[in-house]
Amino acid sequence: MLYKDILLIDDDTDDAEIFIEAVISLGKDIRCHYNTDAVMALDELRLSEKLPDLIFINLNMPRLNGFDLIQLLQNDSRLKQIDVILMSSSSEEIIRLMTPQRPFGR
Repeated sequence: MLYKDILLIDDDTDDAEIFIEAVISLGKDIRCHYNTDAVMALDELRLSEKLPDLIFINLNMPRLNGFDLIQLLQNDSRLKQIDVILMSSSSEEIIRLMTPQRPFGR
């Protein structure tokens, strides 16, 4: 699948700018936008008529972390259809220990 509309949810604006520059450098017709607050992003997604094709979510964020956000997306019949990629600078071991041991996906 070719993703045309990508949403990045990351509280670090520097990382978000680098991410967007990388997507733009692909030279594809891809719309990439970001939100620095997971709670606000979730509210906007719930109200949006057009949803993104793909969401990149940072694991470590204040107010609502990436794991909890993914759970909320999965509990929403409309939002759970969006493909999600969880990103983190945490070590693989920490992520493995924090990841719930339950099936994920559609």
